[in-house]
Amino acid sequence: MSGRAWWHYLLLIGFWFLCGWLARGLFLWHTSALYHQDSGSALHQAFISGWTLDLSTAVYISLITYITLLIFRFGAYRSAILSIFFWLFSSVIFLLALADAELMLKWGNRINEQALQYMEHPQEAAAASAGAPFGSIALKFLLALAFAWALHKGFKALENMLPNKPKGWKLGLVWLFTLTFSALAMRGGTGAVPLNQSSVAYSNTTRLNILAVNPLWNLGYYLGNGTRKLDYSPYLCCDSTAEQGATGWAYPTDTARLQLIEQKKPNILLIVLESFTAQASQYFGGKLNLTPQLDAIAAESFALKRLYANGDRTDKGLASLLSGWHPQPWHSVLHEPEKAAKLPSFPLALRKAGYTSVFHYGGDSRFADMKAWLLAIGTDQIEDIAVYPTAMQNSKWGAHDEHLFQRLAKQLPRYNQPWFCTALTLSSHEPFEIPGKTSEGDEMERFRASISYTDSCLGIWWKRIRQEPWFRNTLVIITADHGRAIGLELPHHFHPDLYRIPMIIGGGALNTKLRGEIETSVLSQAHLAPNVLRQLNMSGYDTFQHAIWFGNKKTPAFYAFQDGIGWIGDSARAIWENKPWRRTLIEGDVSEVEQAEQHIRAYQQLWINFFRRL
Repeated sequence: MSGRAWWHYLLLIGFWFLCGWLARGLFLWHTSALYHQDSGSALHQAFISGWTLDLSTAVYISLITYITLLIFRFGAYRSAILSIFFWLFSSVIFLLALADAELMLKWGNRINEQALQYMEHPQEAAAASAGAPFGSIALKFLLALAFAWALHKGFKALENMLPNKPKGWKLGLVWLFTLTFSALAMRGGTGAVPLNQSSVAYSNTTRLNILAVNPLWNLGYYLGNGTRKLDYSPYLCCDSTAEQGATGWAYPTDTARLQLIEQKKPNILLIVLESFTAQASQYFGGKLNLTPQLDAIAAESFALKRLYANGDRTDKGLASLLSGWHPQPWHSVLHEPEKAAKLPSFPLALRKAGYTSVFHYGGDSRFADMKAWLLAIGTDQIEDIAVYPTAMQNSKWGAHDEHLFQRLAKQLPRYNQPWFCTALTLSSHEPFEIPGKTSEGDEMERFRASISYTDSCLGIWWKRIRQEPWFRNTLVIITADHGRAIGLELPHHFHPDLYRIPMIIGGGALNTKLRGEIETSVLSQAHLAPNVLRQLNMSGYDTFQHAIWFGNKKTPAFYAFQDGIGWIGDSARAIWENKPWRRTLIEGDVSEVEQAEQHIRAYQQLWINFFRRL
């Protein structure tokens, strides 16, 4: 490992980095009809924003090259290996860029899980690509290769001009530093969140964020994360008639509704508490008393005591709350940004009425691909870890909840009304670090302590904002992204009590007749956005069927876990697992469960088919 080899490694990274830019230009060239209305600065920003994925890809290729050279111990093989790797990787990168471009023109997205599933069926894949302009594609591919070859020769000439230094112990140090840099570049730094598509998102326009993604990195992401088929039992099992029956059963039509809001266009503030299970709150029927501040707010607001989360992770909870989405048993739609961008949207629906949409989070908004999705669904401004001073980033995930609530109270009066603001907490996320207590007790003790900490922060913030002028014209919704085990014994690993979460609707815009009232009907977090929009006489969720809250008809709630589905009816609860299909829990009225069993698989299929069509 000489000094010249070190220089060559750095130049190799630089070369493949520029090839990432070249591939993006090739993609843009082939899809110019889609991007002609975008400004030059917006297109240029895609090249700038995409640098992290370009660098990661360049380092991966360079390391693969050098590991291979080490195996073959350089010598006579060196030149041949370098030539093979040049033609191999450059061909793959440019072919992927052009394949992505064709998919973008036809499907509106790059290579993803759906495209990879097509590859498993060559005949159908060939039929789908029959209309592609292969002559134009071939010409552009050859021109890109020629340009890359000329660039490659230039880098090779530059390498020959560089000295064979450093040497000795200095060489060992620079290699150590370089390999450390390489590891950080591949991952995207030392933060809690590794690189993903959200790392390069910069625009509310999905096609611009798609342009910023490196084609080879994108393919590696989907291959590395694995794919799950949707076309086999037990996921798809029923005909369209069964789906229609499940729709009528799960979402009975009802025109009756309770009037929640007194003002015509109130501000809407949605507080999403990380992992806040109803089991922690006595007011919401839990056995523990960890949330006295939340309970006090609920007592003066309108409380929904039988509300259930639809999933078990933050990304699934946000998709349910902001897009009315029911998650699949094994999948989060946010991990497929092109699909997630097509979901109905609370912010976009409100934008039509003049609302500004803001998202507050103390952590990294790239986590779980949130950033790309939030921008795609109409979020105008994202405030995340980047706005907090380093001294406030005192949690593994970012800034603790006390800093989040302080900034929220400071920023809300500055937004032009009406606004829609979502704030997501993080202190009650694993590893449950809170100020003053880093590792005391076991996991459950730390989790309970983190719930109490966030609850205290919530109480201080609530007392402060109640005095603000904007509060009188604001509907405040406080809920959780999902539930979590909190150390209480339950008869099933995926028991419904794990998914029961609090929801409070309050603030100055709440109908005064509802203050202190309690709703005991079974409800689902996925129904929040469409029902609030109905209260405002707006639409935006016509794609999905959703129940109308507080009507005369009783509606069930559902949640998905790994490979199964949970159901909660008015007087019964049950769980079905998919492998094999079987009922593994029943509580309450058996006849109600038997009625649900006639529809539950078709209901799951209904949402999987929604997912497939996105």
